Amino acid sequence: MGIKPPVFEPVQDAHAPNTCQSVARTHRGDFLVQVAWPLKWNQDRTIPEDEKSASESIPSIYLTDGNAYFSTTVDVVRRLEYTHKARCIVIGVGYPMPPARAVYDFRRGPDLTPPSRDGTYDAPLGRDGKPRTDIQFGEADDFLAFIREDVMRHYVEGVLFPHLRGKWGHKALLGHSYGGIFTLNALYTQPGAWDTYLAASADVEFNKGKFVAEQEADFRARTLDCPSPALLITYGEEAQDMVRRPGESDVRWEKRRGCAELPGTREAVEGLVQRFEGHPNLRRLEVTCKTYRDAQNAEAKETCKSPWVGPR
Repeated sequence: MGIKPPVFEPVQDAHAPNTCQSVARTHRGDFLVQVAWPLKWNQDRTIPEDEKSASESIPSIYLTDGNAYFSTTVDVVRRLEYTHKARCIVIGVGYPMPPARAVYDFRRGPDLTPPSRDGTYDAPLGRDGKPRTDIQFGEADDFLAFIREDVMRHYVEGVLFPHLRGKWGHKALLGHSYGGIFTLNALYTQPGAWDTYLAASADVEFNKGKFVAEQEADFRARTLDCPSPALLITYGEEAQDMVRRPGESDVRWEKRRGCAELPGTREAVEGLVQRFEGHPNLRRLEVTCKTYRDAQNAEAKETCKSPWVGPR
């Protein structure tokens, strides 16, 4: 008697376990909110009895551009769940991008960049070498209010995890590129919203230094009425710092150089470090230069299992 061939059930969409998502319809457009909780918890987000001792204080990571970075961050966090017994909830806030569209939405421009007091912005250059006119800026404060009030307090803590009231541990905000600018703006304007701010490849001198002269300067001048947060800044290599790999083709080499950080990134970050040296408004400041390949993994690991994200 022969072995029967396997029978495949009808094709379904793939879903990672212990995750959920919802599209928030707002007056500013639709946002995709994705949430992941520990694999050792129940599918309904409750905590099993044998997990309660390990889940007395639950850290959380909020990240911008969730449609691009949510899955990567969740993968790293879940490895740490088994290697370091870490328990963490990941919340990604992004855009419901249709199939066959680009990864990034043009709404990132206004959503993730801080307002300028004079209403002017230094637009990036297009392929024709002229300032782009299809991007807007300056609505980060509105987007920040949406994340804090609607996503964090109402949806995540009120709707999805009401049973974790009093158990929330340290919270971190992670953003890359424009999201890194958004993270710094959140630190400068709402330093008590998160305990740790992680800004990757952020233009710390956004808008020709207005970001430094306005939001950053205001933050350095104020006396905080909350515990001082921590700040981690990561950035990649600039083109002049990159090393050509043995046997690397001209095409591959130029492609990698094209993905390098903008000239002056390291100098700008060093300037920020000098301005905040010994400043009481940061409990800790750390800067790391990462290659493209290991940057994202390092950020998530630092968030979940770093001593300076612990008790203040």
